[in-house]
Amino acid sequence: MSKAHKEFKNPELEVNLAEEVEITVASVINQLLFGFSYSNSEERQKFVVLKNMLSEHMIKAMSPALSFISTVSSLLRFVPPFKKVFEGYESEYKFFINYFETQIQNHLQNLDEDEDTKDFTDAYLKEILRKKPGYNEKQLKHILYDFWIAGQETTSNTIIFGILYAIHFPETQKKVHQELDEKINSSRRISLADKNDLQYTQAFVNEVQRFVNLLPMNLFRTTTKNVSIRNFEIPEGTCVIPQISNVLYDENVFKNPMDFDPERFLDEDKKLKKIDEFIPFSVGKRQCLGESLAKMELFLILSNLFNQFEIKPVSEHNLPSLKKRVGVTVQPEKFTCVIEKRFK
Repeated sequence: MSKAHKEFKNPELEVNLAEEVEITVASVINQLLFGFSYSNSEERQKFVVLKNMLSEHMIKAMSPALSFISTVSSLLRFVPPFKKVFEGYESEYKFFINYFETQIQNHLQNLDEDEDTKDFTDAYLKEILRKKPGYNEKQLKHILYDFWIAGQETTSNTIIFGILYAIHFPETQKKVHQELDEKINSSRRISLADKNDLQYTQAFVNEVQRFVNLLPMNLFRTTTKNVSIRNFEIPEGTCVIPQISNVLYDENVFKNPMDFDPERFLDEDKKLKKIDEFIPFSVGKRQCLGESLAKMELFLILSNLFNQFEIKPVSEHNLPSLKKRVGVTVQPEKFTCVIEKRFK
């Protein structure tokens, strides 16, 4: 984006910021898993194809048809109209598995046990070569599927909604800019070392996570034993859903929960306060494995973005939609916005 500003010699630029965010986040997880990022035009084009398919894949995953198949009977996958939806989802799933198979084979061709490990796939393949029990290529493909998808959709969609909220509630963006000017006051790159100085910025990120309610249905769990809760008996093997939406929008915890208000996360001294009911990464032993990485990405990408740019709507009279497309995670509608450099 900075390069584009220089090329066009224009203080303001209309961009599809969502695409830049998606490629940035995808490059992070790709670097961790496979050792490369989407840095050149050819790789970026490949990513666009993958991303479009991934978005549809996530929407299908929460479709009524697949929900019936997973909760009522797997036999429904053979019955129209369930069959068509299931086959579409299965086809996309196999496409991704084949993509991961290609990455594994590329790694196997260049694998050297004596060299330093370059990425997760390298590390896992070395464990297979050491004959470690439970480690195999089939397992690796499914782990890569989970990590690759979870490492993209959740973080990128949260950041994109954060941009939308900054456009719709400009007074919050102004407060982020004021804090950045007071604490950073330069165009340098913001790091995690700056985090404690940026209390309002952290509160903004927290409120984005609460307000967006990224996983409205959350992921299914299964009880491992009989459980009694408030005189309700839940038998072993029951499918349960930790409905964190009810907590994030609980007006007894978050006053006026349908208002976007980062200051609800600040105490009287304007310091970030801990709220136990703030659980965007779910709860329990099976809560989000990527919580630490996601928190770092959300803070670093949003703080650096706001430090470099003011983000504005293309038209003050026609703000981009806040409508959510519902899938495994909620997805924003496509939009463009105007970015203006804050440092000349």
